[in-house]
Amino acid sequence: MKDYDWWVKAWNAYNNPPTKTIPLDASDALQGKITSVVVLVIAIFAIPLIIRRAIADAKEDMMGKIELVAAVIASVCLSVMCVWMVYDAFAMEQTQEVKTSVTHPLGFEDQLEKDFKVSNLSCKTDAYLILPDHGSYDCTFTSKDGKSVTKGTLVITEGEKVGLYDANGKLVETS
Repeated sequence: MKDYDWWVKAWNAYNNPPTKTIPLDASDALQGKITSVVVLVIAIFAIPLIIRRAIADAKEDMMGKIELVAAVIASVCLSVMCVWMVYDAFAMEQTQEVKTSVTHPLGFEDQLEKDFKVSNLSCKTDAYLILPDHGSYDCTFTSKDGKSVTKGTLVITEGEKVGLYDANGKLVETS
């Protein structure tokens, strides 16, 4: 019996690759800085205009006074956002998370052929990317000495141990 826990872990890593944090390249970092400066410049010109317009409306009626309060609150929020964007772009280290490269593992039957040194393996399982359910499965294969085995058996235990047996019930050697 051969332990296939490593194979299950390899497929899990391939399907859900780990991530790592890397610095942004120069163009991405520059783009973030330019964007934050443009927003800051727009805010510097927009905030006084908004407040000036709200003050003019506030002289006329009560609704104008409410608009003035809303304009001041919006201006404060816009100012805080601009300061945060500039700080984020210039003071903090610019990084991004990327998925690491994980090699594509062999399919289940391909891995069995490699490990048990057989060819033309065909087992009655639906598994390719996952380990089949625990139990035994009928298989056909060609042994390493060229003999055709039509009544082989694949056995999978609960501990992710896998064994391939010939028609006589003898475990096919892995070495």
